[in-house]
Amino acid sequence: MPLPPLSAQREILAAVTALDDHAASLQRRLNAVRAARPVLGQHLIDGTVVLTKGQTL
Repeated sequence: MPLPPLSAQREILAAVTALDDHAASLQRRLNAVRAARPVLGQHLIDGTVVLTKGQTL
């Protein structure tokens, strides 16, 4: 099977690595949001956090 030149292989590897790093970053952020959601919900229920008119989360 023919392979691209070594320089192109390195560019492809760098692009795939950057994509993997970005996906891992997004996964960490998603995990943080999922962990915060029930805590925020509890604070809204118990009155620790009170939303006012015009306020958004």
